Amino acid sequence: TGAAGAAGECDNDGTIETTTLPNATVTTFTDCRLGGAIVDGTIGRAVLGSGIALGFDGFRLKRVKTGETHTIDGQLGVTDVQGVGKRLAGTLNVDSSKRGGFTIQFERILLLGDGSVRQGSLRYDLSKTVGGKIARVQIDFSDAELVPAIILLRTQQVKQFLLDRNA
Repeated sequence: TGAAGAAGECDNDGTIETTTLPNATVTTFTDCRLGGAIVDGTIGRAVLGSGIALGFDGFRLKRVKTGETHTIDGQLGVTDVQGVGKRLAGTLNVDSSKRGGFTIQFERILLLGDGSVRQGSLRYDLSKTVGGKIARVQIDFSDAELVPAIILLRTQQVKQFLLDRNA
């Protein structure tokens, strides 16, 4: 196990410590100012046979200007799709100091080399947040120019939209 402190990478006297294991790297931030945010918590990256897994454990971003925080927990799997791009799958749980908790679910998202999304579903579950009119958002990606988005309001009304990739 190798560990290295990297306090010089923060804009303040906070720390970044990276531990390298045979097939994984774990980076822990402690009161580390990066630009306009203070970062705390851990991000892990494990190399698996089919790709990598990114894990977030109490990873907190605090905006210096407003004091608002977002804490992220969860895991994303990233696999290579030969000659096409990367596939993402997993769920992130986010706790916002302003809005409460919500989840972001990545279901077989295909990212092409140019950064565009061509397959899979992205779901935001905002049903447990404080305020706002939206309970859930689902976007289903395909190769089509128009991408369907479904929004469930807290009143149980469903709104459907087509997002134009080129707009």
